[in-house]
Amino acid sequence: MVEVSASSVVILLQLQGFFFCFLFTLVVVAGGDVEAVKTC
Repeated sequence: MVEVSASSVVILLQLQGFFFCFLFTLVVVAGGDVEAVKTC
């Protein structure tokens, strides 16, 4: 097992959240619901 520092875990979680937000925005824009983007 490779030990992972707490800071790298936080960074990974932030990147994952950003990626999810990005995908969510793409889906919403493709669906034409621009207002929902503001909730992200």
